[in-house]
Amino acid sequence: MAIMLALALALPTAASTGSLGSADSTTEIWRGRLTYPGCSDNVPLDIRVDTVANTAAANWTFQNCDGGHCGQGSAGGPLTIGGPGRAANNWTTQGGWGPTSGPGSHGGAFYSLTATLSADKTQLTGGQVYRGGPTEHWVSDGSWHATKGAPPDLNFTCVPPPPLPWASCETLPKTWTPPPPRNTTRPRLWPLPKSYTNGSTSLRVQPANSGSGFFTLAGGASPLLTAAFERYTALTFPHPVAKDAGAGGGGSAVSGLAVSVQSLAEDFPQLGDNESYTLHIPATGDGATLSAPTVFGILHGLETFSQLVRFDFKAGSYTLRQAPWMIQDEPRFPHRGSCI
Repeated sequence: MAIMLALALALPTAASTGSLGSADSTTEIWRGRLTYPGCSDNVPLDIRVDTVANTAAANWTFQNCDGGHCGQGSAGGPLTIGGPGRAANNWTTQGGWGPTSGPGSHGGAFYSLTATLSADKTQLTGGQVYRGGPTEHWVSDGSWHATKGAPPDLNFTCVPPPPLPWASCETLPKTWTPPPPRNTTRPRLWPLPKSYTNGSTSLRVQPANSGSGFFTLAGGASPLLTAAFERYTALTFPHPVAKDAGAGGGGSAVSGLAVSVQSLAEDFPQLGDNESYTLHIPATGDGATLSAPTVFGILHGLETFSQLVRFDFKAGSYTLRQAPWMIQDEPRFPHRGSCI
């Protein structure tokens, strides 16, 4: 960004400076070079002094800032020569840079330009650019020099470097590369079972007409499993089936899941309990079974079965793909976690 610095200048009033190439007899022109590391690299500097209004304007280019764009900025403040505690030839100005808010703002940052004015009042050398503010420490950020009445530098063209990848959304890739296709042979189960085999047959799944009759327990009663059957009936079959779903008898179907468990004990699970299960779904759909040593293995198997069933919204029916299935699974670790 080019900085425009409005300056109040305590210089002797010149009767005429037309010979300096000024726009009129009340304007003095100083030109030179400025370097502001990271933003400006030896760029032309132009300072214009209004000897009647006792103000000045300094202009230079910020060629690398704001994502590498050349642009304009402004600043203003008093400028003095000498003064209390300063050398008689100390040339100093300071003031705010740009708006305090909005696009391109820098929070009302302050800049101070200092230099040494030559005895003949035609050279400003050893210039320094300080950045800071009324409540901040001044930090030297750049250097500059200028000559009174120097001709304009017509050989400089601002060519910003390539912007950084994160400088602007405009630098993001214009084309989108789709992700690789999903592996359709891997079952959509989470977590992935310890051991499984499957085929390529799609089966219809026929929910029970009412209640949790789709899941049936052989050899006894278990309040825990009865509640689980009701819960997983709602989870597995949340949508009503269309009246004509499966009309014509096309395709095989799963009409129920027979559950068997070796122990119906419902004591609180302990470290080392056997929570394994075996889920078998034949290619024909008939005779689907879920077996486990404990009721807790059955709970894991019900979760896996519920993930295998999908609802076809177009047909209004449930399906189970990639049959036949043979799944043997158990928790990977004997513990779930530790609470300290």
